[in-house]
Amino acid sequence: IWTSLTPATLYVRLNKFDNTSQILAQKQVYAQQAVTPSATLSFNDPGCALNPGASTCTTPITWSASNAPNAGIFIDNNPNYWTGTQGTKNFIWTSLTPATLYVRLNKFDNTSQILAQKQVYAQQAVTPSATLSFNDPGCTLNPGASTCTTPITWSATNAPNAGIFIDNNPNYWTGIQGTKNFIWTSLTPATLYVRLNKFDNTSQILAQKQVYAQQAVTPSATL
Repeated sequence: IWTSLTPATLYVRLNKFDNTSQILAQKQVYAQQAVTPSATLSFNDPGCALNPGASTCTTPITWSASNAPNAGIFIDNNPNYWTGTQGTKNFIWTSLTPATLYVRLNKFDNTSQILAQKQVYAQQAVTPSATLSFNDPGCTLNPGASTCTTPITWSATNAPNAGIFIDNNPNYWTGIQGTKNFIWTSLTPATLYVRLNKFDNTSQILAQKQVYAQQAVTPSATL
């Protein structure tokens, strides 16, 4: 049993009771310092952004351990969350409460040596918003005309998947901003919405407005 790194010489002697008796064999033996285990742990800061209406967001976690073949990843001291000397895994957040991640020397022992640690957290995404504008009324149906045209302008902020819905018909127009011509074929009003998700006509409404055409004043004359 070694208690230091100092070398020692071992002898096989002829007489076990005489440490000066003939040497039959000898050899120096010594201990050496083990290579120090280490690890790295990385992820985005903050972990991810919880968008309005979303219940989860995902953070990719990357780690690498050296000279630690039994290393494991612990999240707030829960062992065996992930194991292995290196890897990348997705951690799914369900709240804004921070968590501390550890790379420990022993994947089965949540009190074993900490090789790396870092606090990761999700943050609330910036609130999305939008504007929607057009003439009021939309346009004027002239006598004898079957259509009239209204330019519709919108702009969405912090909403990369925004879409324009007309009376809940999705994908009428998409994009975070633009100007399009809406062609009227009747005097029936329609409601335009800028929604958070262009594929979901129940997603959050960022802006809405009713647009309509009006009948032109009938020309008349006296003679």
